[in-house]
Amino acid sequence: WLKVCAPQTQHRFLLHVAVCIVAVERAMVRVHVAVGDDEATFLTVFVKGLEADIDVDDGKNIEFVKNRAIDQFWSAVPFCHAAAALSTLRVFDEATGDELADGDVAQEGMRLVLGQEPPPPGGYAAAAAASGEADGAVAPTLATASAARFGKAPCVSASAATTGRGKGEAPASAAMGGRSREELLRLPVRELRALVEGAGGSCTGLVEKAELVDRVLEVSVAR
Repeated sequence: WLKVCAPQTQHRFLLHVAVCIVAVERAMVRVHVAVGDDEATFLTVFVKGLEADIDVDDGKNIEFVKNRAIDQFWSAVPFCHAAAALSTLRVFDEATGDELADGDVAQEGMRLVLGQEPPPPGGYAAAAAASGEADGAVAPTLATASAARFGKAPCVSASAATTGRGKGEAPASAAMGGRSREELLRLPVRELRALVEGAGGSCTGLVEKAELVDRVLEVSVAR
């Protein structure tokens, strides 16, 4: 059939076939990438709300997707070496909160979070829309932060109040709850900062979570 067709028809047919082959060979997948909302990530990039849909060739890995996202995000980070700061972020699956390896293959429809700490399973929006359980989890942190802001120590139990200190004055060790370093490392950054400030310490110049934990332990001994 192709032989008996006019040369122009043959050319158009072959061109169509070539386009179809290229389209099959270069199948694309779309991945949604966002920068995390946790405080440690904010202290790394000093910006929130960065997100983009990244189209990559099928078969590309997570590291490739991350680098393409950094290409789009770095100009929005308000300081020099923005790309280097973004590259220190880890990659998490938004749905599960699990960290992904650089070599994992990107899948169509994936939603990734770049951050220092894992996102809540289901993402930040789902966590914010959660019912009374989320509200109850946030309340102690807000109370501690409020106490730190107004210079009042958190309330303690009656047994702690009998240690010889004045009413309403809690020893730093009580405020820390006798937590070990490992337990403190599992706390959110904002709660660590509140513990430091509530004990009369300062978080100035502290960037890494480990530094905040060291400062918490330092102020608890000082008190």
